[in-house]
Amino acid sequence: MRGKAGDTIRVKFAEKLRADGTLYLDNLRDALSEDIYICNGKEEGRAWHPTFVTHGFRYAMVSGMEKVTDNDLTAEVVSDAMDITGTMVTSNTTLNRVFKNAWWGILSNYKGMPVDCPQRNERQPWLGDRTVGSSGEAYLFGNERLYAKWMRDICESQRSDGVF
Repeated sequence: MRGKAGDTIRVKFAEKLRADGTLYLDNLRDALSEDIYICNGKEEGRAWHPTFVTHGFRYAMVSGMEKVTDNDLTAEVVSDAMDITGTMVTSNTTLNRVFKNAWWGILSNYKGMPVDCPQRNERQPWLGDRTVGSSGEAYLFGNERLYAKWMRDICESQRSDGVF
């Protein structure tokens, strides 16, 4: 970060771009996928990152900071620590890209429980999706402890009438 005291730097996140190159935000619904930093004038050479928030994104737009380059930005993966148990590489570049995208999507949705849609306002661990996905995910990640912990969480939070 760099700027004069009082300057406001905004970083906005999205999965897609519009045809004109601007961020497509309609699919985010009412999720506020934006970080706001107000400079104190002493930032030069110091790194900053937000706390208590994560964003699922493919594109980021920075405003309020002059001459932003790729070297000014670092994307950090926020996920549970798990062993990588499998990978796949084929001679088909399209299939390799689909696999890589799925791998990153699965990894970025582990946050103490398996969540869904980290880019918008639907960050819930839906039970149906994960029932189907968990066994396939186990071919990629050592997720058994995460799922065992999550099942305990579900049991402990269930009321006597069956409601979670």
